[in-house]
Amino acid sequence: MGTPKTPQNPLAPSPDGLDTPFTLNGHEKIGNPGAWQLWWEFNQDRFLRYSSINTGGSVLTQGSDWELGNGAETTRKGGRLTAKNIQDAVVPAIREGIREGGSEEFLKSAMMAMAKIGGEQNEEAFEFFLHFFMNNGQATINETAAVALGLACGPKNLELLSAIARNTEKGQKFLKADEVPMGIRAFAAYGIGFAASNSNDDSLRRNAVADLIAVLEEVDEEVDTKDKSKKKKKGKDADKDEDTKLTVGSATRSDLQVASMVSIGLIPLKFESDVEVCICGTCEVEGPETSYQAQVTYLMRYFTANEEFDANVRAHTASTLGRLVLAGGEMAGTKFHDAINEIKLGTAEILSDSFSRAAQQPQAVKNSAIMALGLMGDADSEDVDRWIRAELKRQASKGGPLSKRFALMSLAEVGSRRGQGDDLWSASSEIRMELMSHLSRAKRDVRPWAGLALGVFGYQRAIQGQELDSNVDRSLAKIAKKSKMAGDLGAYSVALGLRKSKTGTDLLTAKLTSTKDTIARSYVALGLGLSGNKVAVATLQDTLETSDREPLVQSRTGLALGLLGDSAVVEELTRRLEKTHSREKRASIATALGFIGDKRSLDALIALLEKKSTSNGASPTRDAAMLAIGYMSDRTRTPWRSVLAHGTNYLAETRTLLNGKSTGVLNLK
Repeated sequence: MGTPKTPQNPLAPSPDGLDTPFTLNGHEKIGNPGAWQLWWEFNQDRFLRYSSINTGGSVLTQGSDWELGNGAETTRKGGRLTAKNIQDAVVPAIREGIREGGSEEFLKSAMMAMAKIGGEQNEEAFEFFLHFFMNNGQATINETAAVALGLACGPKNLELLSAIARNTEKGQKFLKADEVPMGIRAFAAYGIGFAASNSNDDSLRRNAVADLIAVLEEVDEEVDTKDKSKKKKKGKDADKDEDTKLTVGSATRSDLQVASMVSIGLIPLKFESDVEVCICGTCEVEGPETSYQAQVTYLMRYFTANEEFDANVRAHTASTLGRLVLAGGEMAGTKFHDAINEIKLGTAEILSDSFSRAAQQPQAVKNSAIMALGLMGDADSEDVDRWIRAELKRQASKGGPLSKRFALMSLAEVGSRRGQGDDLWSASSEIRMELMSHLSRAKRDVRPWAGLALGVFGYQRAIQGQELDSNVDRSLAKIAKKSKMAGDLGAYSVALGLRKSKTGTDLLTAKLTSTKDTIARSYVALGLGLSGNKVAVATLQDTLETSDREPLVQSRTGLALGLLGDSAVVEELTRRLEKTHSREKRASIATALGFIGDKRSLDALIALLEKKSTSNGASPTRDAAMLAIGYMSDRTRTPWRSVLAHGTNYLAETRTLLNGKSTGVLNLK
């Protein structure tokens, strides 16, 4: 198989940085793959926790018997959408918006809103729309419909999604095609992963894993047959030929394999006590869909077979192994602890082997292995976890430019994950000191990553009831105060906010008024919102009042006030939404209202859906309103995208997973 080329400098794949730069939030253009903002973009959902934001306020009103001396009564206004709000207002608005039509982005957001709402009462209607869009419109519409179908109407449609992913006669007949395009096959595979992950039916989960493995093996057989029929080419021409001959549309066989591999990681199977395993990483395993042990050990060979499998597939195999080991630890309890640890040890060994010089692995594989170790390790004193932490520390100091950055984030993950053996938090102090060392001694462009890692470390320890070291807060505040680069200040602001630092709140409050760079100010505002300190409300309100010409500042300041539970921000943003005629400003306000999710803004957002679109169907404000309604309607504690993004090497791009052109599943919101 062809292997993607690894650039000599991992931070410069092309003279301008990323081959296809990312545009975040419609405003930030990121061309540097080593930018911390990329990591934050794909991981922020699990820290912002939109569904926990509640801006409902208490209002004193005169009671009906006020004049009789019985005083006032308190009523509630606003607050998060209820299930009734969603069924009575949101679902009809989405259906009507689709009937009227709109841009590609509008329709994709509408389908993902259906995916977030789900529910048996909506299954028939949502299924009708999603089946329609799988057959109509351009490729990205068809593909979005496939993954939305898995999220919204999963188990009932698993057979159809499997037929599409496997390119069977049933799938071809449904799509009215002689051959199912590779792109929709990949998105259907993602749909299978989400559908099965949301089911507790062990049989259904095993069947889903079997279908995804069949996709992996079917593609490999096709390639093997072609390879054996003629002499293999060598060099870059062979890679180009392999990718071209198996391309359907703009997706390749690598897209399909990555989709199947990633989705298998979403469906950990049941642990069977009587199954023997081999953890060498090279053995072929029978019946990988029969148990957790067989599932993991089967996939280990995908990672080690560097002569056999595409480097991008192997990179995402590392992430899948990391997710499965993490899930296995959570499922095992004390009964199967030793058995899971054996699998954890074997997996950690094959991942670590990829770092040796003799292995000569592509950078994408190494980076994914580092992120996978971050998913697997924890803070206890067991040998395997001590080994994982030691390897991550070595990569943070001696690895390549990207390896250092990812290793710092992985250290934050393992150091703040409660152990399952003896001395549950024995390594936390060690990891804190390691991260602090990088904050003070690393190269300037790595220090913001160390700062962000300390933020993640503190956040995750705090939500588990662990105390934080105030010296870290003082160090972060000190370096943030002296920051001369806008991007650096943004990272330290988010870090201080994640740690809910009182020292940080004082500094960020001052920085919010003194900082001139728009993007930096927006992150300072977000940091104040994450801090949870209501002292910042007044300053944020002042910033919101003067940010009318700064859409990104306005959006993140509105979100920050929402995170702090400021009831007044909803009415202020809604007033602005109705008052301004700027499409860009209205879009940013709608986005902020979507994050906040207060029912008082629902009527204004629905009204935007009803506005007539332009002749070509494009309406940025209407698109943003549909996206916002999707965010408002997501009542899950852990958004679907954060499950997929956690531990994923976002730089191991495939067209259908993630890319700068925003056509991958992780580009959906």
